[in-house]
Amino acid sequence: MTTANAFAFPSFPGAEKFTPEAFQANLRPVVEQVQAWADLGKKHFEESRLATEAALKSFTGVKDPQAAVEVIKANAKTGLTLAGDQLRASADLGVSQFHAAIDATAAKLPQPEAFAPLTKGLKSGIDSAHTALSTAIDQVAPAVKKATRKA
Repeated sequence: MTTANAFAFPSFPGAEKFTPEAFQANLRPVVEQVQAWADLGKKHFEESRLATEAALKSFTGVKDPQAAVEVIKANAKTGLTLAGDQLRASADLGVSQFHAAIDATAAKLPQPEAFAPLTKGLKSGIDSAHTALSTAIDQVAPAVKKATRKA
């Protein structure tokens, strides 16, 4: 047995699913999902950084206590709006990735149509949770609701 053959991939029915190319193809959606979260995290970080800088600058020249209270109220509203927007964006991404994962898993099943009621139920469940979260965000931060619907 030569060294090259010692590391040859075994030959058996379905072995093509275990090639390096197949592994890479199967991992591609996972990498894309991780990249989507990284991109969203970067966006959220930058938004938060800018909001913090703006909040600090808004106190420049404020000497009157009542004016300071008004600045604090405005900054709190801005922070609440930003937090709601970011939570909604994270939930949207999570739900879309969940749907994609369910669809990809179902497509690989021998008889995907047999599992259609289950996949529909799973999607419906996550959609209900997403709706409940959106409703809670709308109740806690009405400004978020208005800002999100305009976009």
